[in-house]
Amino acid sequence: IQGTTHDGSKRVSIIHHPDVRRMLLTMKSQIEAMRAMIYFTAAELDYSRKSASTEDQKRHGDRVDLMTPIVKGWCSEVSQELTSIGLQI
Repeated sequence: IQGTTHDGSKRVSIIHHPDVRRMLLTMKSQIEAMRAMIYFTAAELDYSRKSASTEDQKRHGDRVDLMTPIVKGWCSEVSQELTSIGLQI
């Protein structure tokens, strides 16, 4: 337990500090967004390999080709940012 509330009367745990709570929720939402993008891209990769028609395979493969660099780049940037936020907490 550290810090006090705004009126200065009672000590509170770190999770009850508004800025810490905001940072933790930011981290959680960004991680969930990264996970969703990764799962979407992985599903498209599976569809591109297992689709019955070559047209579907190409369509899903094109999505994988589009999403792979986006997922890698964005997840790398966000991971670095979230690590920085985590160190601040």
